[in-house]
Amino acid sequence: MQLDYSIIICTYNPDEEVFTRCLNAVEQLDKRDLKVEVLLMDNNSTNSVGSLKCVESLLEKVPDSKLILVKEQGLTHARAAGIEAAKGRYVVFFDDDNEPETGYLQELKRLNANYNHVAAWGPGIVKVDFIAGIEKALEGFARAAFQQRETDYIAYSNLRSWQECYPFGTGLSVRKELLISYIKMLKKGIYSMTDRKGNNLSSGGDTQMVLFCVKSGFAAGVSPELKMTHIVPSKRANFQYLQRLSYGTYLCYSQLQVEVFPGKFDEISKAIISETRFKKKVLTKFVKFWFRPNPVKQLEFTNYIAANCGEYNVVGKAIPKTVQWVIKKLNLS
Repeated sequence: MQLDYSIIICTYNPDEEVFTRCLNAVEQLDKRDLKVEVLLMDNNSTNSVGSLKCVESLLEKVPDSKLILVKEQGLTHARAAGIEAAKGRYVVFFDDDNEPETGYLQELKRLNANYNHVAAWGPGIVKVDFIAGIEKALEGFARAAFQQRETDYIAYSNLRSWQECYPFGTGLSVRKELLISYIKMLKKGIYSMTDRKGNNLSSGGDTQMVLFCVKSGFAAGVSPELKMTHIVPSKRANFQYLQRLSYGTYLCYSQLQVEVFPGKFDEISKAIISETRFKKKVLTKFVKFWFRPNPVKQLEFTNYIAANCGEYNVVGKAIPKTVQWVIKKLNLS
């Protein structure tokens, strides 16, 4: 029997306080006149996720909910297993640190009924809750990095490059039929995004799913009535984590874009920065920050390095040794 929505929550060694907030919010979603299932994907956590009180509560209180163990490590594998197990016409991805507002599913129902040409939706309003606080100097950068959003109108597009109105992975909902096709491309090796795995904080899978919808002839967008909170514990609200997150996010963008739209290869090849200029700028900035640290500027510098290295990787050009040395010194990979 086909359901309306399959909620997929992937987790690995979750913070129990944060995970409890997530699952409590999922329990309280307004499911009136909707057939919904909740799939908890345990990506081989060190300790059994099933023994957590919040998980026991969800499985007891929410019909059609189940816990599925995915032994192969990596968010992509957990998502793929969830998609293949899903019975819903639409899939909704919540991370284990997401807290959707009660009306989330009802707004998705309205959007999917009224905007048939839009295949991927996400929240227009995302609040970031640093539950243990964050250094003031980092706050602005961190809110953007953790996908804070304040779009107070419905917006969507179908342009073949990333648009401001495209949804992030937080609370992303996609038609299942398209996700099945996307998974086939992953299994064939045509798409290669691995998402978070161990210390690798790449997040290209979310973006690639959205661009795949666009390639398939649909639009993607956000609505202000899709609202949620992104909960950030102290272990992620620090400079070191933000630096690795930024590096992983920007490094993969060119690759995921070319995999979906091969014609982008020539565009990137023509615009790529020269080796001489790349080395000079990276070394100059590195020396400057070494003597005069500026955390936010250094994070922006990390984005610059990652984006250009990503372009080098796409065209098969060796990353300059000077840049490799700086990457090592900054512990980016």
